[in-house]
Amino acid sequence: MANAYGNLGVVYKTRGDLDRAEELWVKSLGLFKEVGAARAIGYVERDLTDLRARKK
Repeated sequence: MANAYGNLGVVYKTRGDLDRAEELWVKSLGLFKEVGAARAIGYVERDLTDLRARKK
């Protein structure tokens, strides 16, 4: 499920809907944290940081 949210976030980012992409990546991040997927957490955190910088 976390991967699915992450992938949907990529789709929304590509389409220019940065708010929805952020929402989905936050959900993805939460699920990855629940299962302790350290590498995936790093990827999603990086994507969120980049996205939030673009939104400013």
